[in-house]
Amino acid sequence: MSDDTPTTMQARDLVLAVIDAASGRPDFGRTSLQKTTFFAAIALGVDLGHSAYYYGPYSAAVEQDTEALVMATLVEEDSSTIGVNNRGFPITRYQYKVSSDGKQRVQQLKGKYPTEVGVVDELVKQLVAVIGSLDQTTLAAAAKTYYIAREQGSPVTPDTVADLAKDYGWTLRADRVADAANVLNSLNLVEVQR
Repeated sequence: MSDDTPTTMQARDLVLAVIDAASGRPDFGRTSLQKTTFFAAIALGVDLGHSAYYYGPYSAAVEQDTEALVMATLVEEDSSTIGVNNRGFPITRYQYKVSSDGKQRVQQLKGKYPTEVGVVDELVKQLVAVIGSLDQTTLAAAAKTYYIAREQGSPVTPDTVADLAKDYGWTLRADRVADAANVLNSLNLVEVQR
């Protein structure tokens, strides 16, 4: 008789673990979720489908999994309009936290995948310790910097990253890359030369 239990956590459960680790933080919204899952996937050596997008690496699968978690009442999504952009469209801020049903699922995950959940928890703690928050601007700069450095396959400088960012349609100043490099170096993800 074969055991059909997966040996690694499913993508949706990884998204849930990230939301749980960051749950209740006022600075944790959609962009922060995308960037944190990007780094969690790297730390766990899995592919969540992140590719270059407007605000850095983005995964449609992560967005779909988040929506499914909300629909399944495992995650609570709160949205509020915080103004309008320069084209007159509303700016909406989203916040996520794990529901009581979601907490039960997270407990199951901790029992079934203690290493993976531990890596996610530790990653979120490290991000908060290094950045001071889960600020989407800093996370986006770090994710863009990592994405570009990974694509280059060799050490890069802040000026190189800032220049290459234009190829992705990103604006990334060299001083932001230097700040992002500190985050990446602290997480032992990539070395950006100074």
